[in-house]
Amino acid sequence: FFFFSTIWICGLLFVAAYKHSAHPFYTVLLFVITKVYFVSMNAVRQMMAASIILLGMKYIRERKLLAYTAVVLVAASIHRSAAFLIVLYFLYSFKTSFKKYVMLGAFSVVFGRYIVAGLVWAIKKYTSYGRYFSSNYNTGDASFGFMLIFACMFALMVYIYEKNPEDNIVRYVLNIVALCLMISMFSGSFPENFTRIIWSLMIVVIVYLPYCTGKIPSSIIRIAGNFSVVAAFSVYTIQMIRNGNQEVLQYVFC
Repeated sequence: FFFFSTIWICGLLFVAAYKHSAHPFYTVLLFVITKVYFVSMNAVRQMMAASIILLGMKYIRERKLLAYTAVVLVAASIHRSAAFLIVLYFLYSFKTSFKKYVMLGAFSVVFGRYIVAGLVWAIKKYTSYGRYFSSNYNTGDASFGFMLIFACMFALMVYIYEKNPEDNIVRYVLNIVALCLMISMFSGSFPENFTRIIWSLMIVVIVYLPYCTGKIPSSIIRIAGNFSVVAAFSVYTIQMIRNGNQEVLQYVFC
């Protein structure tokens, strides 16, 4: 089964990288160092479902809601969490600005804990996922390093967007990264396996990120931006392998 699931997930990613990525090899590198690869070996059904979403990327760009919804339903038949990825369709057309994100951030600081408390209550009361709140997954910890990486990615994408305000792909990736940052900010309120939804979103980001960084006009800043992304995720992944977590068994260095 794991051989089949690996061929499924990696195969669909490689096809998406070939068709949509500006630099397919860069996308494959990001696949390994951003934890998506490791999650795919643990949360197998969830990542199989997320990889199906890659087949619907063209429908998002062509604004074919029914076709994309059909892809999401197929993915959700494998893992219900994939139903959340319908949001990707609307993030593509969401008009944004730095001012809007500042306002959204302020709103989250003031009202975020109440919204999260409501979500936790609803999940516990109405879904089968409530059992995870009494499991080992519910550590109550939020990784500061995790949030810092997404905060830096968000800052990089804001810079790229300011240079390319009419580029739909750049805006799209900025919106997804912003959503990942928001989820990571409140990740301590949910069991660790709930944050896997971030990696379902990231499977789209790693396809388009090479295109976005390629839109940086200054070659020096472009190299620095790419290096920073690779370095930050590499350090995070190495530490994850050394220490172990819910996704990866600890590797003992001799």
